[in-house]
Amino acid sequence: MQPQKQPPAKKSNKIIWLVGCGVVLLLGIVILGILVAVAVPQFRKYQALSHSVEAKQSLRRIQLGAKAYLETPRVSSDGAMLPCKFPDSVAATPTASCCSNDGEACQAAPDDWRAPAWRALNFTPPKSHRYRYAIRSTGTGASAVMEAIAYGDLDCDGKYSTFVARVSAREEGRGRCAAKLHPTRSKDKAE
Repeated sequence: MQPQKQPPAKKSNKIIWLVGCGVVLLLGIVILGILVAVAVPQFRKYQALSHSVEAKQSLRRIQLGAKAYLETPRVSSDGAMLPCKFPDSVAATPTASCCSNDGEACQAAPDDWRAPAWRALNFTPPKSHRYRYAIRSTGTGASAVMEAIAYGDLDCDGKYSTFVARVSAREEGRGRCAAKLHPTRSKDKAE
């Protein structure tokens, strides 16, 4: 007895199976594309938010330096007590945006931070930083106010994340002042 031969498989069944696999594969690619399209912007947003930690920590260091500076009594060359004040204003440092470094972080150059105000505040940023820092200082005595500002164009699109930390003074008598540190405010912190 001879074994029975199986009828050959129909080519149409193979084609249907191949088309079905192709559709499933394309559907998987489309779903993956949608997930990537949603995930990448969210990742960049969270990455920018993580960079905001640098600004907040640096501004806190500036505030503490300003507090120490304000609360240290100063006398003139003839021995008279000088009114309390914060260090003088300083323009954004470094002068160029970190985006001029091909979108990478700025590298702290010691010469950028030699201005008397930065030295008085005992401040230099982290070795690799994404923000530029400035000081606005006004008034003396109880009307003395200083704002430390951090500017960062984190995605190099010309829009800046801005953080402002304020320090104000109050007189305590006999030429002594105390500093009040205010909470840091932000504008477009995930820009």
